[in-house]
Amino acid sequence: MRKQRLVKKQSVPLSSGQYNKVLERAITVFGNQKLAEEWFGRPCRYFNGELPLTIITDPVGLQAVEAYLQRIERGVYQ
Repeated sequence: MRKQRLVKKQSVPLSSGQYNKVLERAITVFGNQKLAEEWFGRPCRYFNGELPLTIITDPVGLQAVEAYLQRIERGVYQ
């Protein structure tokens, strides 16, 4: 039996522009910066109880949060 070597993918850090983009989207969805920032810091059932802020550490997480914000905006968040 041969052992498989696991290679951890290197995550690509996000730029400040990418963080700003998702924050602006959240502000649009929630109506103001305070509510958007509060949402980023609260556990989210959609993300299995994780904070949205901890999800947006790489491009995949950023896409997931942006997609969820779009669902909220359209009223499809369950």
